[in-house]
Amino acid sequence: MKDRRLYTELNSLTPNTYRAERECLSSETHMLEASVHLCGCCKRKLPLSDFYVLARTRRPDSYCKACRRQASNRSYRDGVRRDTRRVRRTVITEVTDREERLRLIRQALAEVQRRMAERKRRISEQEYNAC
Repeated sequence: MKDRRLYTELNSLTPNTYRAERECLSSETHMLEASVHLCGCCKRKLPLSDFYVLARTRRPDSYCKACRRQASNRSYRDGVRRDTRRVRRTVITEVTDREERLRLIRQALAEVQRRMAERKRRISEQEYNAC
């Protein structure tokens, strides 16, 4: 009876919401079926209550709570921050000095041409080796 009700509810949905609902249901049943999960760090099998649930996927984290805490503390201690790993690149359109902007455009054009020539050389080399 429960399966019949679920089937009727899913058939009344549009294709996109049906797909999302089906994925949600399959992940929930997957979570219920698996009562233990393997930690990717310490390689221990632990109950699901020892793992954080990822908000985006609604699945357990690959590290258990203890290992995640250690990794987080280690990165904090080492001074590793997500925002410091990103390199701020110059946006050509935001440069106000005309000469500097033209220099950056020429430099970007030269880089694109160099990469295209390298790619063309690599493709012709692969075709030559294939024969």
